[in-house]
Amino acid sequence: MNSQPASRVRTATVPAAPAHGPSRRTIILSSSVIAATAAMLQVQMHEYAHGITAAVQGAPATISSLMAEHQSVPGVDATLATLAGPLFSIVLAVVLYAASRPLPAGYLRAFLTWMSFAAAQGTFGYLIVGMFMPVGDTAVLFEAWGFSSFGYIMAGVIGLAGMLFLSYLLSREILRTLSDRGDIIAASVLTWLVATAVMAVVYVSAALISGYSAEYLVPTLMGATTTLVFAPMATFWWQRVPHLHRPWDHGSPVVQGVMLVLAIAVVLWHALAPVTIG
Repeated sequence: MNSQPASRVRTATVPAAPAHGPSRRTIILSSSVIAATAAMLQVQMHEYAHGITAAVQGAPATISSLMAEHQSVPGVDATLATLAGPLFSIVLAVVLYAASRPLPAGYLRAFLTWMSFAAAQGTFGYLIVGMFMPVGDTAVLFEAWGFSSFGYIMAGVIGLAGMLFLSYLLSREILRTLSDRGDIIAASVLTWLVATAVMAVVYVSAALISGYSAEYLVPTLMGATTTLVFAPMATFWWQRVPHLHRPWDHGSPVVQGVMLVLAIAVVLWHALAPVTIG
């Protein structure tokens, strides 16, 4: 009597989630500290890009925590100095993101990832804001280049698309290690709120130290609150990207704290003693 071979059913192997992941409090504190640290340091680098470009052309520049100002010197292309900031930020974002991909989970990967996202959002944010008010680097450039209203709108659309793309990339990074919806909200929405609060306090303090008038506080707060605005949008993608269930690791809390203090010190030092180059 011949028996029919038993049918074989193939099932996909799904990696199991770690039995013991980080607490929500750890996720929020760790992620927000790293995000705020990376964002503040890249903002200072952005201002140096403006100042160095002006100085190389022969125009002495003064760099504070909030802006870079250069003297008006014949033969100096002010448009180039203005363009240097957003262009540098985009290049920095691409380089740091690429550098972070091969790294294992840990502080350096998280730091480089957040810095790359914050740098890119700086440029995308300028494009978006340019649709509504004539402020920021891109508004200056668009006016110099004679952009039409359609040009401003298209630039804003590109900025919005870029911001959503960043939120997608952040979602992929979060879901490498976290799967619970509450944990994902902690690593995105709550991280944004806490990091933004830290940055708002630091930059308002810097503005007051620098002696800026009250009219500067609104754009200062706008800058602080929009640097990481893509982060809560990461929740849009949590069911659309793979959950990899890899071990969660953001490095030592001591390293996180030291780096945050360093970033705050850099910002406040530039408010107290602006650096002149050239």
